[in-house]
Amino acid sequence: MSNNQKSWQELFKRAIKLHDQGIEGNDQAVKKAHQLLKEVRALAPENNLIEAYYGSTVALLGRDENLDPIERIEYAEEGLSLLDQVVDKSPNDEDIRTLRGYVCLKIPDDIFGRTETAVKDFNYLINAYESNKTSITKKLYDKLLFDLGNAYQTMGKTKKANKTWVKLLNTTSEKKRYEKLLEQEGVQLDELK
Repeated sequence: MSNNQKSWQELFKRAIKLHDQGIEGNDQAVKKAHQLLKEVRALAPENNLIEAYYGSTVALLGRDENLDPIERIEYAEEGLSLLDQVVDKSPNDEDIRTLRGYVCLKIPDDIFGRTETAVKDFNYLINAYESNKTSITKKLYDKLLFDLGNAYQTMGKTKKANKTWVKLLNTTSEKKRYEKLLEQEGVQLDELK
């Protein structure tokens, strides 16, 4: 492994940590991740996963409350566009589909209308897991089912949401945890059965 490759890989690992802290609400980490990912992109311009993290980080920049609403929307749209381009290049990359799916789930559907994209990405990942053609973990599979149900709910597809949550509760080893999370979402568990 060359020094150049090693150096961008170390920077990328740091950028991912900062990205993940940004997802948890740390705005300063988002800005640092964005800067690091700019550097990493220059060192490995053909790497689609780097580009996906960069797109996700750009979308996260739009969450900054210090920006005017137009700038916030522009950042989100730019991030989404980058993620769409990367999924087009690497449609079977589970990490990329996971990133795009969660960005699309988290942004306001009434402004961006991207919950349907989250549903497509989550279904892709769930189907890959169920056909044993995946590297995702059972823990992520359970989370995807939970969040797919939430996405269906956002779209007003209550029957599909309920069916997805029933599947989750029937397959997870963390049934009590997910029952509690569903109750926190206002779901009546007795209506799921």
